[in-house]
Amino acid sequence: MDLSGRTIFISGATSAIGQAIATACADAGATLILCGRDAERLSQASSPLAEAVIERIVLDLADETGFADAVTSLYGRCQIHGFVHVAGLHEIAPLNLTGSDRLLRAIKVNAISGIELSRRLAHARLIDGSKGASHLFLSSVASHRAEAGLIAYSTAKAALVAAMRGLAVELAPKRVRVNALTLGWVNTPAAERTLAAMGQERAARYAARYPLGFGDVSDVADGALFLLSERSRWMTGTELVMDGGFLA
Repeated sequence: MDLSGRTIFISGATSAIGQAIATACADAGATLILCGRDAERLSQASSPLAEAVIERIVLDLADETGFADAVTSLYGRCQIHGFVHVAGLHEIAPLNLTGSDRLLRAIKVNAISGIELSRRLAHARLIDGSKGASHLFLSSVASHRAEAGLIAYSTAKAALVAAMRGLAVELAPKRVRVNALTLGWVNTPAAERTLAAMGQERAARYAARYPLGFGDVSDVADGALFLLSERSRWMTGTELVMDGGFLA
């Protein structure tokens, strides 16, 4: 898939999935704007991508005050053809420890930050009238199937998917498509630590729930490329589920 002549904005670019998507976009010819909350990690993540990275934005998505400055700084310097909201907060806590503060924090980072960035990146001064744009949110099977300890995360991802549909309707007149990539378990360093903490027996039982096994970051990058490209030009307001059969 060809993304030549397109600029893609990626939040959570320092994560394993964010780096995989950034690399795939660069290989497809895109230029990149990478966003992360840690300047040093952002520099390390962008270093292998060389000239493809035209901007690095340090932004804490839990702090909405920086959103306006981060986006308006791009006015007159580039157009945004794609936005991928990878950034998220995944906390595991039982119900008795899931108070309103934990719920609101999960919703703010996973959902509200994505909505706010999508809204601002769809500004007329950043949209290419001839190509439009594709905005992509990374969601989770947790928004469809309950798991103990994930009520805050599940709630936030479900809110994100609902918001995606609303944004798709609102932004269609600007030729901005908005979709979600809904993921099952993907092998990343963080996921592998969680799996190890489960213990061998419980981890084996969980893995058995995936008919095609766990996913890889390259699988996610392939799905993202499709939704960012013209190959998906007639898709908006929908979820592309990549879960190895978990929800089947």
